[in-house]
Amino acid sequence: MKHLLSAFAIAISVVMGGHLLAQESFNLTSPAPMSGYDSLKLSQLPPLQFPKDHSLRSIPAIVDNSLLPYFRPIFCQDGYECGQAASIGYVFTYEINCLRNLPANIPENQYATYFAYDFVNSGSEYTGVSYYETYEILKQAGCPSVSDYGGMSFGGYSRWMSGYDLYYNSMHNRVSDVYSVKVNTIEGIQTLKNWIYDHGNGSSAGGLGCFYSEVNVDPFVFPDGVPEAGKHVITRWGN
Repeated sequence: MKHLLSAFAIAISVVMGGHLLAQESFNLTSPAPMSGYDSLKLSQLPPLQFPKDHSLRSIPAIVDNSLLPYFRPIFCQDGYECGQAASIGYVFTYEINCLRNLPANIPENQYATYFAYDFVNSGSEYTGVSYYETYEILKQAGCPSVSDYGGMSFGGYSRWMSGYDLYYNSMHNRVSDVYSVKVNTIEGIQTLKNWIYDHGNGSSAGGLGCFYSEVNVDPFVFPDGVPEAGKHVITRWGN
């Protein structure tokens, strides 16, 4: 992923139903201020809510959903499609395979990032596209598998997929719900934890989601003798 600005598949929701929003694409080297329209649409994204007793239940201290078969192998993003690498490459791939109980280690069950990216990047590989726009495209048109598309980013930043049968196949892979989780409160953090643990509904598998942040520090490595020794953690984010 790009070091300057990356989207990470961590922990909101991309379940099925609800409102999505579109946001103007922006150049990552010189991001424009969010417009009033986009700010309003963002504020209208419905919050994910669970019953109040969820805040009282006991959940594990650590959950690693990347160990589940629905989480695809790690890949390197291509160009400035960090939002699509996270929202499609990881989160959507994981969630739809979780619903269908399919493994994510084959191209037929992985989803192409450039299909949605090329809709709104103005034909430029140096234009970032918000994952909110991505989910609106996945709501309206769906998303082709990597197998149908020819690869994650086959054809580059200005290619259009040809063939009605491929678009028809894509229509079977759609998003209908996107929710927000505000993590500036204890309640919000608890909602996030419950989503990661079991989708907040007792499922056998937890959920993933997306957030944006600037990455301007090197990861910290946990020392020997502590839990998660040898693993990396980012301790500070940009704005």
